[in-house]
Amino acid sequence: MQRLSEIVDEIIQSPRFKQLDNLIENNSYHEHESVYAHSLSVYKRALEAVQGDFISNTEAKKLYLSFLNEELYGYKRSELLCLIALLHDIGKGEAGVLVTDEDGNTKAPGHELAGSTIVDQFIDQQDFSPEAIKYLTNCIRLHNTMGNYFDKPVPGDILQIVNEIKQEGEGYFIENLFNIYCDALEADVFADSLLKIVQVFNQPELYD
Repeated sequence: MQRLSEIVDEIIQSPRFKQLDNLIENNSYHEHESVYAHSLSVYKRALEAVQGDFISNTEAKKLYLSFLNEELYGYKRSELLCLIALLHDIGKGEAGVLVTDEDGNTKAPGHELAGSTIVDQFIDQQDFSPEAIKYLTNCIRLHNTMGNYFDKPVPGDILQIVNEIKQEGEGYFIENLFNIYCDALEADVFADSLLKIVQVFNQPELYD
């Protein structure tokens, strides 16, 4: 992932991305945490998650790694997913997106769509084809789809969950599940959902 590392270094050192360090979130998902720090944490977890060590089912892990190692627009899919993990919350930096209520709690409605419209401001477009940029923007636009699914009570039957998830996210269900897995690791409120997500990744049927 040398090429990815160089691209990420350029992004995190850019003034545009560093501005996210001035945005502090405080809610059940983030405890006085900057968007910049959170984004770096999710990126680092993505680098670990692409190894697939959290998947114990041998067949499922093989299918997972095969999916991530696919060549996609000049990159491995795993590289693009790590980049999406880094950029998934850039929309929170757009004017008026991150708001604070009278109790000091923050929320960022619509940050997914906002982020998808400004991806080209964070990357060197010479490094990516139009198809690759479209893939990045779609995944960022849809990255909270899985979060919304797991925010509600989910069925007890794991295969039913798999089938329902595969109807979500305009076909980007594995990508979105990957992102929410990396995003949810540090939030206590997601502890139960995280267990379900790991179960889902361990089902070979997810990769059909």
